[in-house]
Amino acid sequence: GIGFGPDGNFYVADGETDRVYRYDGSTGTSMGVFAVGAGGQAFRATSWGPDGNLYVSQAAGGVARFDGGTGASLGVLAAAETAAPAGNAFGPDGLLYVSDYFNGDVDVYDPSTGAYVRSLPTGSGAAGLLFDDAGRLYASARFQHAVYRYSGTDGSLFTAGGPLLDPVELVLAPVPEPATWAAMLSGLLVLAWARRRQ
Repeated sequence: GIGFGPDGNFYVADGETDRVYRYDGSTGTSMGVFAVGAGGQAFRATSWGPDGNLYVSQAAGGVARFDGGTGASLGVLAAAETAAPAGNAFGPDGLLYVSDYFNGDVDVYDPSTGAYVRSLPTGSGAAGLLFDDAGRLYASARFQHAVYRYSGTDGSLFTAGGPLLDPVELVLAPVPEPATWAAMLSGLLVLAWARRRQ
């Protein structure tokens, strides 16, 4: 589990040591251990909650919570409906979405009470989760070689098959608008013309 925190620093959850390491977000310089788990939990994905705290999925069960400022343990959200937590992400509704690697679904919890809310069907090997700016959820399914997209509780296949063989983590990047592409192409043509004249 990797990602930038609200402080701009980079956090890495280590599944072997059950520790979260912090690195300077600009230089990559190690800032040491930020948080320590109970051990034997196999840390996976991380996300920052609206409460400013760090949430870490544990393959052995539950989602560990750590104080966003000090790294002190705040206990474990049981996530009892999730057999093998993999990815996790907070939705625009403030709820915590946790992918279940073995059961092949995404389970939704109220992070303040730990109460189970609902499940969204996904493919086997459910792993990476993320929300786009429109509030749609994307979930990778490793063993189906697919990515699903949900709008509310309705999900559908987003992409599948080769060359997508083993999707785990997901990243969204902005795609330039058509006008931007046109400006870039015009700039390249001007450069090519100027070079030819030389």
